[in-house]
Amino acid sequence: MIKKVLAEIKFRWLLIRLKSRNADARLHSVWALGKFRDKRAVDPLVERLIDSELGVILAAKKELVEVGKLAVPNLIKALKKIKNEYIVETLGELRDKQAIQPLLECLPKTSWFVFDKLIDALKKSYATNAQIVNGYIIALSNSDSSVRHNAAEALGNSGDLKAIPPLLESLVDESEEDVLFFKVEALRKLGANDERIIDAYLKILLKVKSYPWAYKIRRESVEALGNLKAKKAVGLLFEMLKDGYGDREAIAEALGTIGDERSVVPLIKMLDDDNDHVKVAVIEALRKIGDNKAGESIFETIKKISPNGESIKEKIIESGMITIQELGFNLEESLRTQLELKLQESYSIRASLNSKNEYNNNDDYGDDSNYGGSSDRRGPWGSNPEDPVTGFNVDI
Repeated sequence: MIKKVLAEIKFRWLLIRLKSRNADARLHSVWALGKFRDKRAVDPLVERLIDSELGVILAAKKELVEVGKLAVPNLIKALKKIKNEYIVETLGELRDKQAIQPLLECLPKTSWFVFDKLIDALKKSYATNAQIVNGYIIALSNSDSSVRHNAAEALGNSGDLKAIPPLLESLVDESEEDVLFFKVEALRKLGANDERIIDAYLKILLKVKSYPWAYKIRRESVEALGNLKAKKAVGLLFEMLKDGYGDREAIAEALGTIGDERSVVPLIKMLDDDNDHVKVAVIEALRKIGDNKAGESIFETIKKISPNGESIKEKIIESGMITIQELGFNLEESLRTQLELKLQESYSIRASLNSKNEYNNNDDYGDDSNYGGSSDRRGPWGSNPEDPVTGFNVDI
């Protein structure tokens, strides 16, 4: 009897010390209260999860986990009042299914640094994949843009098609362009094919087309519109070209994939671009569109490609974008056919040599000594008109 009375006195004294201004006193009180395994100690210990001292918080968390499932209702009650990361972590450590719904209800209003802990606690509490996906869907309406970003990215990786409708609905009110991009990317990963996706990409480009920091978002949005064959994007892509925004190579590729004949004239104008890679992209785009108006301009571009762009010239020939005849070879038909075959063989041999790192990296074709010992090039094999691989005398 006396022991019980003394224990009760000590218990009440520890509850008082738990509110002491001295952090060490609070810490020792937490440790001592935990040993009582008394239900009355649960709420005071839960209160210490929001203590100002990390040591006290971690001690309270450990003692509550030791108390076990008896602490779950008290933790859920506290979670409804404050979305605290340590309350969430403690619930996760207790691995109780009754915590799933309260954890899900926190997702619309939680901050970004608690969001990942909520998802982790849900998984530890044996939430099903469907429940976790529902959690991400709920988080799409969170006021924190980082939470919406993480939720959208997770939904895209989930592979769950039921995420498509809520993602589409969330596009309308999304104010942050980077979050909008991740939402649209999630829809693309899930295989959604909806006009609203195109509208979202256009909305993104309109917002970020002139932002220096948004290069990656801009390029990937342009590529996506091309892959979606979004003809309604053509006007905006023309505008970006005119204003000097965006990756010209990516825009050319997108216009070619979309295949709208309105693109022919702007693409032909791009053939004067200083960048040889842009020229190649333009030629490929024109080839895809298949408009005869482009033929003469392509021919002029091939002749203008800079000396250090010989590898690009080879790429153009090899891809079939322009024929050897258009390049001006004055050969009999039978010899021309042989040359075409030899050229293809030459490309394969050179690719094999390059893969073995047998060329130097002085320029596009390595050391000039391999090609006649001069840097004055008249064709893709240097100044020596005889190609060392094919054995033909050629002069472009």
